Amino acid sequence: MNRDDMLAQIATQIKADPQELIAYANEDQIGGFHIDQAQRKWPIGSLYGVEGETLYALIRWLKPDSVVQIGGWAGASATHLAMAVKANGKGHVTSVDNGGDRNATQGELLPDDLKKWVTLVWEDGEKWLEKQPDGSIGLLFEDASHASELVYQISVLALKKCEPGGLYLNHDAAHDFAIIGGGQIISSDVGRNIRDGLARANAYFRVYRSEPSDCGLSLTVIPGKRGQGIT
Repeated sequence: MNRDDMLAQIATQIKADPQELIAYANEDQIGGFHIDQAQRKWPIGSLYGVEGETLYALIRWLKPDSVVQIGGWAGASATHLAMAVKANGKGHVTSVDNGGDRNATQGELLPDDLKKWVTLVWEDGEKWLEKQPDGSIGLLFEDASHASELVYQISVLALKKCEPGGLYLNHDAAHDFAIIGGGQIISSDVGRNIRDGLARANAYFRVYRSEPSDCGLSLTVIPGKRGQGIT
């Protein structure tokens, strides 16, 4: 599936104008990881450009006051999130990461001109989420270890901590295979683990993937109407 067809499907889920989402996505020229080194703008471990464009478009459309990322790493996805918040002229990004086992400094590749739009937090994502007020997050993007139990814990919290009508997204939810060197395709349990954690948390999610990514995103719309508080 190409990006614009994917955005049209997402528009149906969130009740948006697909052309508006596509126009927003076209604003994003940040790029991302790519299996082809000639097209790669961010290091291995970063999201694909098509996924960054999708996140950017959703923030531009939703215009949330609070954007939260669980699993920030070097800053590729945070750059897409922050650029969208900046373009909206409102909101702020909080990027939470505990370091994990990856050899990178949190937010080290975040451009200097976007740093004022982002707060970096060094903490376990689920512990940080537990302390946040219910209904306080407009858009939550999870890209942590992808263990089923952790996805379950974060998802249970996301359904409480995100505002009614807000959006909860998980990276790698379609990652049932991985493209490695030379274009070889191998099986992966990551996508199944994420979907299992979401299902156990009773999240009503849909999964989307666009070429050339082998990762994809899940999207959950938080029940309730925006602006009416917790129901």
